[in-house]
Amino acid sequence: MAKYYLQKNNNRKSTGYNKYYPKRVPEGIIDIEGLSARMAGRTSTFSEGEIKGMITDLTKLMLELTFAGYSVKLDGLALFWIHPKAKGVFDAKETDPSTFQTKLRARATGIASNKAIGTTRAGGVTATWEEVGNYTSPRTPEVQTEP
Repeated sequence: MAKYYLQKNNNRKSTGYNKYYPKRVPEGIIDIEGLSARMAGRTSTFSEGEIKGMITDLTKLMLELTFAGYSVKLDGLALFWIHPKAKGVFDAKETDPSTFQTKLRARATGIASNKAIGTTRAGGVTATWEEVGNYTSPRTPEVQTEP
């Protein structure tokens, strides 16, 4: 079950000032090894090592393709692409691509992009949300919610 806490918007310039918004409580990061182990634990005929190799190769290929200018779509998950980020210039001749920062972007696609209140269905997987009490961020020791 995914967990959330409520955080009050204290930005006086925001249209959402004084409103509470849900924030996800991060449960941790699952890396390629974790994904491989979980996939192998399912009804897969592939070993953990084979799955790890496929995921690693897929990651490299996706980066190569996106950095070559293609958008890569993983059906039911997301569309990935790169975006150049740079300071604006008044004269187009001043544009210098060597100063661009390259940002990898993603947008949910297919079933993963459906919106619902309380639950979200993604390929047969249902996410349900549970509010946690006083949430303490791992980065900042103080409690993030109000009583």
